[in-house]
Amino acid sequence: MNSKDLNRLISNPVAMMKFQATGKFERPEKPSSPLITLLMSLHPRERLRILDVQMHPDLGYRSGLSFVTAGLALNWLFPANPPAFIPSESHKDQRFKTELTIHDLAKHAKVPQDIIESWERRQQRPARPQKPQDDGFCI
Repeated sequence: MNSKDLNRLISNPVAMMKFQATGKFERPEKPSSPLITLLMSLHPRERLRILDVQMHPDLGYRSGLSFVTAGLALNWLFPANPPAFIPSESHKDQRFKTELTIHDLAKHAKVPQDIIESWERRQQRPARPQKPQDDGFCI
């Protein structure tokens, strides 16, 4: 147990009661969603260049919030030091499991073309090297 865990126990009475009753400390689950996965797949500099991100049901969130950059949107979705309650979780559509692409994000944000192209290159899987064919000759 580290200092963050102790802080959580002190500031969260429900967590403290569970800890006293069971002797076990439950760490809060990290938030996850298709939009978080997509934004994490982008480089930090790319997130800064993606502007005017609008939360929308097509992205898995029932909210009209807008963010200046994709980096700020990711900070709201997945805070570096998560509090006991993450506000974005109350706006998340729990049934939304569709894998998102940069094109889905581009419908609700201003994404520069070079970022789209670099993201597509990173998503392509390299082809497997093929084995040389045996033509029957031995040297």
